[in-house]
Amino acid sequence: MKAILKLEKCFYCDTEITHSAMQKDHFPIPARHGGKETVPCCIACHDMKDRYLLQSWPSEWWQDVLLDWPKMSRATRIYFAKMGTLFLDYVLTKKKKNESKTTL
Repeated sequence: MKAILKLEKCFYCDTEITHSAMQKDHFPIPARHGGKETVPCCIACHDMKDRYLLQSWPSEWWQDVLLDWPKMSRATRIYFAKMGTLFLDYVLTKKKKNESKTTL
């Protein structure tokens, strides 16, 4: 009897991935900001979101985002997730700076 392979879908690109190849991406709040919720994610999308700076994205990824905006496919969903993370980084860093100024 063959074992049934359980597949998950990547939150960003909808690719079916095996449980062993799946990574968990903290979304919508990154782990470094206390996020607990995760979504299933393939390695390629996780790399694109968390391991490449926006400045280093190839022009093809930017073109995908601009052309895809109304459909909200892979590149656009990753872009929004990344922008949410960067926004939280900015807000929380600014908050910490303000708090340190008031304690001086």
